[in-house]
Amino acid sequence: MGSKKDISVTIFSKSLVFNGDVLVKGDLRIEGKVEGTVLCSGKVVIAAKAEVVGPIHAKWIDLIGSCNGDIYASEGINLSSEAILTGDLTTKSISIDKNARIQGQIQIDRNIPSLDIEEIRNSRRNSYDISNIPMNEKHSIMSGSELNKEYASNKSDEVDSEPVEIFGGGWV
Repeated sequence: MGSKKDISVTIFSKSLVFNGDVLVKGDLRIEGKVEGTVLCSGKVVIAAKAEVVGPIHAKWIDLIGSCNGDIYASEGINLSSEAILTGDLTTKSISIDKNARIQGQIQIDRNIPSLDIEEIRNSRRNSYDISNIPMNEKHSIMSGSELNKEYASNKSDEVDSEPVEIFGGGWV
């Protein structure tokens, strides 16, 4: 028997409209609308009639719907006949169906570095000044462990000072 590969797939349904940055460790299928940056360590599938407004960074991308933003696919991208891309594209490998629509520049580079979503996420987070953001709004740019530290440092002396797991360890 061959070994079983652990595959994690996150699905954003047709009825979902998500506004914010998305970080997925695994694969992602978008059937609704995402407004924000998509960072994915695996494959992103943008289904027919689905829409992404913002940049996408992933290992592989299947674009069937539309994307209004730059795309960085560290391994490759497939653009279906229904695909609409408004933005620049950088990848190692590309497949374009004849009716796909692209408005932007395409750069095919066999030597582009592999995707490091943690590095991209950290560089984006470091560009924000979060010191004046209220605690209840920081969850959109901080991970669970960072929020726990921030929460613990902002607690008053009369409350137990042990960190509390308030948002879990995930970040979406």
